[in-house]
Amino acid sequence: MSDSIKASKSILALLLIPTMALFYIVIDGSLERRAFLRNMDTLNKLVIFSTYSSHLIHSLQKERGLSAGFLSSQKKRFSSQLPKQRNLSDFYLEELFAFLEHPSNKMLNELLQDKIVPIKRDAAQIKEMRDRIDHLDIESKEDLDFYTTIIRHFINIISTSLQYAENSELFSGLLSYMALVETQEYAGMERVLLTDSFEKSHFTSEMSRQLVALIADQNLRISSFLSLARKEHQVAFQEIAEERAFHEVKRLREIAFGQLESGNAHLRSEYWFDIATERINFLYSLQTKISEHLNEKASQQAQAARDKMIGFLLIAGISLGLTLMTGYMIQRLRHNYLRLQEEMSERREIEKELKRYEEQLEAMVAKRTEALHLAKQEAELANNAKSEFLANITHELRTPLHAILSASQKGVKWIDKDDREKKIQRFSQIKEYGERLLALVSDLLDLSKLEAKKTSYHMQKADLKTTVNTALQILGELTSKRTIHFFEEGVDTIAWFDDTRMLQVILNLLSNAFKFSPEHANISIVFGNADLTNEQYVHHEMPMLSLQIIDEGIGIPQEELESIFDPFTQSSKTKTKAGGTGLGLAICKEIVEAHQGNIWAEHNPAGGSIFTLQLPREHTH
Repeated sequence: MSDSIKASKSILALLLIPTMALFYIVIDGSLERRAFLRNMDTLNKLVIFSTYSSHLIHSLQKERGLSAGFLSSQKKRFSSQLPKQRNLSDFYLEELFAFLEHPSNKMLNELLQDKIVPIKRDAAQIKEMRDRIDHLDIESKEDLDFYTTIIRHFINIISTSLQYAENSELFSGLLSYMALVETQEYAGMERVLLTDSFEKSHFTSEMSRQLVALIADQNLRISSFLSLARKEHQVAFQEIAEERAFHEVKRLREIAFGQLESGNAHLRSEYWFDIATERINFLYSLQTKISEHLNEKASQQAQAARDKMIGFLLIAGISLGLTLMTGYMIQRLRHNYLRLQEEMSERREIEKELKRYEEQLEAMVAKRTEALHLAKQEAELANNAKSEFLANITHELRTPLHAILSASQKGVKWIDKDDREKKIQRFSQIKEYGERLLALVSDLLDLSKLEAKKTSYHMQKADLKTTVNTALQILGELTSKRTIHFFEEGVDTIAWFDDTRMLQVILNLLSNAFKFSPEHANISIVFGNADLTNEQYVHHEMPMLSLQIIDEGIGIPQEELESIFDPFTQSSKTKTKAGGTGLGLAICKEIVEAHQGNIWAEHNPAGGSIFTLQLPREHTH
């Protein structure tokens, strides 16, 4: 038996070497892939941060130019444009800091901590600088240096993303993007220089040297961009370079240089500012397009890194398992072999044992195969659910975003040509779709909290009729175009509910009734008594207050009366008309059920729909 023990130890020693080597490969590979995955996630966050930063940089550049013109003209120019641009800069600044402070961006915030601190310090001084500008209590150079410093901070942070771009395509794309950002910055500084020059009708030799340097810097960055950018982005740049604004900027530069000897540069500063701004806006639009492409590529790279990490760990686990199982099986077979040699009389029993072992192994394989099949089915169902959700939310987010961008671009392009009514119309469109986007995000947050049962309620006895009247006051103009009928017939309208949440429900139901009813239609609001018997009240009926909202609108098909309360579900009669996100009624249902109440929809025999809401009159918990 000593020989057997020695042989066993030899086999174990032989197996230990490849097993340890495999362990080393698995650990080393896992650490390497984990570092790569972390790197790609960081790059993805930085690219998204760059998108937010580019919006802010563009806005601050324009604010810098307007401030310079405002100071040079001693408040005679740009006084109406400057406040609006400041508000836009504040919006983008708040949006950027909100992105950084989001819990999911904690790692990015820590990574950029040293660079963010001076930005926050400068941002805190913006209001003071603006006050000094408004009171002409500041030199043009100090104003220019202040804004340029902030902008340069953001450009430096954007350049940080280059050290995380291990993929050559991403690296080239980021370099071309940075070249375009730098081009836009030098174009913005040129805008400030010539705005001041044309406003003061004064162009010195020093200004000429500065202008030559700025033009050279732009040309150098443009050359870098064209050598690094994708073909489609090169073509896009060549197209915008043929725009009138580009040729007009060159002509105005020649005017400035041509009048150097006389020392006078006679040209309206506002005209130069508008032309230079139009050219910068073209550069910014291309920059935005490249940013979207980089976002998509960085996201794809991060996802690919995750997939490779998962695949590596799966293969490594299987390899380790097979190695250990091989060692175990070798030892087992050798043990059986020795027993066969030593105890020939037990051969039949051993054969039976081996047979049983084989059957167990087949059963284990079959069971594991079935489990893997079920897991695959569950993963496919989850993936389909995710895809459906992403398709819905992407559509809902993109629709108002595209509308906002379209209205904004048209407004910028035709700002000098549109009359006041058209400008009001464009800004109204931006406001309308912005509010739709905000409402969608708010509804998503509300629904997620409600479904997760993380919403707190402040239940108390309150008058539901008062809540209804409050909702009617909020809806304002919509109520004036409908005839509202109240029916209470002496019913006590007191119930047990959270007034704020119930106001949200009633606002949704009334706005739907108004939205899908023609003008001057009748809307009936009916209070009544009801009783509820459910699993919680098996021994008695719970007194309920009933509220019905009856409209004469387009109605709801019979087969959709229940499904309209599901998230992202709309009636087929509204999808091509008033529309909506399909979240409102889902939120209503969650809130009402949290009150131990009921809500449902029915046909109105006279045409339209009836929505019924029932709430307990007493405390139910």
